[in-house]
Amino acid sequence: RRVLFRSTLPFPSHDNLHLVVSSGVTAPLLNVYQRDGDVFGRLPDLPDIPISTTRPAYTPDGNHLIMGVAGSQRLRIYKRNGSVYTTLPNPETLPSSSVNATAIIGDGSLVAFACLSSPYLHVYEISGDTLVKLPSPTDTAGVTRSVAFWPSALYPST
Repeated sequence: RRVLFRSTLPFPSHDNLHLVVSSGVTAPLLNVYQRDGDVFGRLPDLPDIPISTTRPAYTPDGNHLIMGVAGSQRLRIYKRNGSVYTTLPNPETLPSSSVNATAIIGDGSLVAFACLSSPYLHVYEISGDTLVKLPSPTDTAGVTRSVAFWPSALYPST
């Protein structure tokens, strides 16, 4: 099994206490490290580690780690409580196809997923531990390869 990232960079939490790193080809496929001063210690393996994922994103409070995954599940949502990660259920409505990118707005209220097929952009409200699907924008130009919020507007990129 191999984790395929669209980016090979490590993925820090906003509080800079946790760091998600891809190991590439050996199990475990995703590693999470917790910082204590200048020392990074590896945490226990994430539950239900996906075999292919897009760049993970932490909510600003650091309580959720969200990413797109390959296959019919489309998403993986983890809740963080200290150094423990728990897999949360997916929302009732999933993105239409594989996810290319994930972005979370600065206040943590929205998450957007860029997708391979129409609708190319999916936006969800983050309500506690639940993602609630909002209407998809209809004016995207096609396959959306990345997405970003800046500072409070949504910018898809084809």
